[in-house]
Amino acid sequence: MARPTALALLLALSGAAVACGGEDVTYRRREGEVLTCLRTLELESRNPAGNEGRVRQEVTTRETAVEVIPRERMTTEVLIERVVIEVFRGGKDPVVRMDSKEEPGPSPAAPGAGKAAERFEAFVRPLRHLAGSRVEVSQRPSGIIVKIDGVDALRDRLLAAIPEGDPTRPVAEKMSWGFWLTNLCRPAVTVPERPASTGVDSEFLDMRTLPETVGVQGFAYFRGKYRLAEVKDGVARLTMEGEASLDPAPRQQPWRPEWVPGRNRLRLQRGVCRGWARIRVEDGRLLEDEHVTDLDLRFVRPDGSGEVPIPQKVTQRTKLVE
Repeated sequence: MARPTALALLLALSGAAVACGGEDVTYRRREGEVLTCLRTLELESRNPAGNEGRVRQEVTTRETAVEVIPRERMTTEVLIERVVIEVFRGGKDPVVRMDSKEEPGPSPAAPGAGKAAERFEAFVRPLRHLAGSRVEVSQRPSGIIVKIDGVDALRDRLLAAIPEGDPTRPVAEKMSWGFWLTNLCRPAVTVPERPASTGVDSEFLDMRTLPETVGVQGFAYFRGKYRLAEVKDGVARLTMEGEASLDPAPRQQPWRPEWVPGRNRLRLQRGVCRGWARIRVEDGRLLEDEHVTDLDLRFVRPDGSGEVPIPQKVTQRTKLVE
């Protein structure tokens, strides 16, 4: 699992120290409290083969606070209730649609969708079996994920539903489910762990996995600033923005050695991120948030014949349902 660096935590804490006497905008839960969230990811991208499209993933989670240590940590059991994945190729209707609550048809890919859509359909089809999986997520009050327990059990559950010899099984075996879960459960904005004052900027470091459509496994690293923008009617709004890089800052988790050859195939022209979160001050409940990443990437052809533009835009949203 991609764990936050000690420096990331230090930055989150140090930025808060200047804001004594302000608002407590930390993420908080009560033991036994159950919330349902809709977690959405939209990816607009082009891959190295030149295929363009948009992917939308919706995951409904039921989250139960099982242990809360005030001002230190909260552990939540996250039940994945429903998974919906749609693939679009320019039109308003998806060429591929998978819903874990619907029985799969003989060929979910729309007629004429093309080989790329058929391959993607074969990949997303097994993900319906993620529904019903449970993991435990431990987080700081800032929202930083400390650890996730149950990743191996989730992977085993998924593989048990895929027959031996199925062409999608190797993909499921190699998938970094710890990273997938971290990206799913993390908040858009890291918040200060002490009272915050409106308009005071604090620095943050962050890292997220690159989209599958980049063609290689790896990380995007972010450095920027976040702040408490306003408090209105008991709801705090926090905002952030930052610059992206393909290279880690000191003490950030580097690319895995086996991923480095892929790193050498990428060049980032410019990358930015921005986000916001609405948190109810009274109980620290996240009402909704959004994190947007724009990467102007180039893929260097292995034969040295030039570069291929592979822009990536990732939008992640969380919304409290109940």
